Amino acid sequence: MRKRVLITVVLVLLAFAVIPLAVSAQDFEDYPYDPTADAFAIIYNIVGLIISIAIAIYMYKDAEKRGKSGILWGIIGFCCTCVGLVIWLIIRPPIQQAPPPGYYPPPGQQPYYPPPQQPGYPPQQPPPQQPPGY
Repeated sequence: MRKRVLITVVLVLLAFAVIPLAVSAQDFEDYPYDPTADAFAIIYNIVGLIISIAIAIYMYKDAEKRGKSGILWGIIGFCCTCVGLVIWLIIRPPIQQAPPPGYYPPPGQQPYYPPPQQPGYPPQQPPPQQPPGY
């Protein structure tokens, strides 16, 4: 369901992004026709569209990873591009870590997540002891 909504939103936004391309390609009688200006306008619009899509994808994935609405932030990222990205980078919450399986905090206490241990620590067996007298 979310993918269908996201695809629909992207297609609608792409349709609005193509309208300036069609307008810039028209030949107005008052101005001399300059094909290089049209080519630069098309390239400029395509590059801007690619940048907007890349920012929207990044913001969508990052918001989903942090437990926020990815679709909302993806739309904001596409429409506001750099301004939306700066706002997201300022207000984004920290990444939520899941508690270990089977862990329930005592009532009234915040859960404590110990830092991850390095492999091989703590040791599984105690180190061998030297016999007395050596």
